[in-house]
Amino acid sequence: MTRYDDLDVNFVDAGHARLAYRHTGQGPDVVFVHGWPLDGRTWAPLVERLADDYTCHVFDLPGAGETEYDRPHDVKLRRHADALIAALDALQIQDYALVAHDSGAVVARMIAARRPEHVRAMVFGNTEIPGHVPWMLGVYFMLAHVPGGRSLMALCLKSKTFRRSVLGFGGCFTDPSYAEGPFFNRVVEPLADPQRSRGAFELIQHFDKDDLKNLRKLHRELKAPVRMVWGADDPWFPLAGARGMLDQFPEGSDLEVIEGGKLFVHEEHAATFARHTKAFLARHLGARAAA
Repeated sequence: MTRYDDLDVNFVDAGHARLAYRHTGQGPDVVFVHGWPLDGRTWAPLVERLADDYTCHVFDLPGAGETEYDRPHDVKLRRHADALIAALDALQIQDYALVAHDSGAVVARMIAARRPEHVRAMVFGNTEIPGHVPWMLGVYFMLAHVPGGRSLMALCLKSKTFRRSVLGFGGCFTDPSYAEGPFFNRVVEPLADPQRSRGAFELIQHFDKDDLKNLRKLHRELKAPVRMVWGADDPWFPLAGARGMLDQFPEGSDLEVIEGGKLFVHEEHAATFARHTKAFLARHLGARAAA
């Protein structure tokens, strides 16, 4: 099995940022898009399970991970789509599937709508739903626009009680202790660094709510089939909302439900998520043996 932590980090010029980039595997190309406030390392368990059959491309978006950027106003979803399109063009990756979750799946939908000739299939973990804004996200919007909000958030993250709450990571994992292990080391602890916390908060500070209002319209523009792999107990994006999206994708969609899963179902239930992903990709993208 490929070890994600052993992969070399490269950088690719995306215009307004130099994206940190890792790749591994063999076979058809699959591009992974992470959500907020994570970085590409969230895909480690999935990449390690797919690399025998697919070439996996993982990027840190501007404001996240090891990506280098210096224009805060460009940390927004549409500019993330710009950055990934520029990076994929620079790397000459032109025929691929997109695997994404959370806000990263909004970015993926934007890419697919703009580059329909390149995107063959899409797999979404729990992500934004038309007409639905989680109340927790509203709290973060408010916090990001008050003086000292970023410092307050950093202080809250030091509290295990907060981390296990629905405003922390209690809504992300079935087992709240998941947030205290390796996830804490690679996601929570780095947010104590001013540069990392600045990047995370800039996405919220510059968030354009029209990106969410236009999701239904965006869905109608997609030319690739969609599979949604959903944690059934997610308080951020309820399963009923995922079911409501099934008829919104012109090229068809289906839904695989992981009982007990929450927002970050792709991490905590990686083996099941990978199984559903591989079956869908084999149908629409092929696999190494058929490549």
